This record gives sequence, structure tokens and C-alpha cells, in this order.
Amino acid sequence: MFQMVMAMGKTRFQRSALALSALILLVCSGAAISPEMELRILRKALGNSLGEKTNAGTARLVTLRRDAKDGRSALVVGVIANKSPTAAGLRHGAFSDVVKILRVLKDWGWDSKIDRAMIGEYSVRSNGSEDTAEPLLKLVVAAETIRRIDWKTFDPTKIPEIAEAVEMDAIIR
Repeated sequence: MFQMVMAMGKTRFQRSALALSALILLVCSGAAISPEMELRILRKALGNSLGEKTNAGTARLVTLRRDAKDGRSALVVGVIANKSPTAAGLRHGAFSDVVKILRVLKDWGWDSKIDRAMIGEYSVRSNGSEDTAEPLLKLVVAAETIRRIDWKTFDPTKIPEIAEAVEMDAIIR
């Protein structure tokens, strides 16, 4: 109760960190949590790593769900890319985002909860009166790969080499 009262006077970031800390304590205590709660915890961790909004002010994380295809469990993650004036900047940002996502998945034990991660990075493009999200990068990474690699030292340019499947928009190839 004291922490809740103290949290009211904190900044949004501090409240967010307190909430995440509370969730970590809940998980570490061995308490059973629902699959929905697991995804909420992961959403918060990904938001902390990637940022809640893009550099253009758009929500960053747009899709986060569990899925099963071909008899394999998957975690589907969709994010909006930060804007960049160059193709090289877009490519670097997309690959760096994937490394951050995979690091969070490993750190939070998702490599043992799924068979693969399916990650999509999207660019918001304006075509006159409306904005559309167009895929920049889509890839599939096996849980074994997530588990095996040290994501803190991994070179983001190697992302296409470790993926089971990769699709890249021509602008970042």
C-alpha cells in the first residue's frame, strides 16, 4: 500500500518502472499468472526497451500475440520503425529493433515458452489523406537461436543470417 501511495507522486517513467518491478516480484514469487498477464508484462518490457513511441510520435508496439502455425508455437511481434531520412538509417534501426526484441525475449524466458518468434517492422507512409503501415522487414527466428546468442554483443547487421526466414522491403535491402 505504501508503494502505491508513493507511486502517485512519481513521474510516468518512475511509475512504469515501479509497475514493472512489482510484476517481476510477482513472477519471481512463483505465483501463477495468466497468459494475458504474461503478454502484458512482455509488452511493458518491450516498451521499455524500444520506447513507447516512435520519433514521429506514433505508438511503437502495434502487435503482440501468441500464435500457432504448422504445429509450432510462435510469438508475433509487430513494431513501427522510427523514421529516418536514409535507407541505411531505416535498415540499421530495423535490425537494431529486432536485436532489442530478441534480447528482451531471452531475458524474460520466452525462448523456453515458444518455438519461434515472428517479428515484423513496419514503416508508416503517407499517401495523401491517410497513413498506411507498410512492411519493412519480416522475419522468423527459432527459439533455439534466441537462447544461443548473446544479444548484448550481437552485431545487428547479422540479423538476416540467423533468421529462419526473412523478407525485406527493397528500400532496406
